[in-house]
Amino acid sequence: MTAGATGADTRTKLLEGALRTLAEHGIAKTSARSVAASAGVNQALVFYHFGSVDELLAAACRYGAEQRVARHRDRLAAVTTLTELLRCGRELHEEERAGGHVAFLAQVLAGAQTQPRL
Repeated sequence: MTAGATGADTRTKLLEGALRTLAEHGIAKTSARSVAASAGVNQALVFYHFGSVDELLAAACRYGAEQRVARHRDRLAAVTTLTELLRCGRELHEEERAGGHVAFLAQVLAGAQTQPRL
């Protein structure tokens, strides 16, 4: 494995760790330490890869949104009627809620009230 791949892997671990930590523990308990523990890496790597916890959370929000859009793109493209759209929307909302993605978004929005970067 190359050094570049290792750095990319660590970055992805941190992004996914931030998503989990924020959804499970909320904005008030999300820190470099808690994200690093969730990601299984040293907390100094948060600052090495992102500069700050706020920047990590902003990047995690973008990363999570990209993952969600990629996952649902084909499914939404197949919708041809309003009835299908409503059914698809309900199913997607339930999946996103069950997966913690709605909680993550709520916590990012709460954090954005005091942290402009979010």
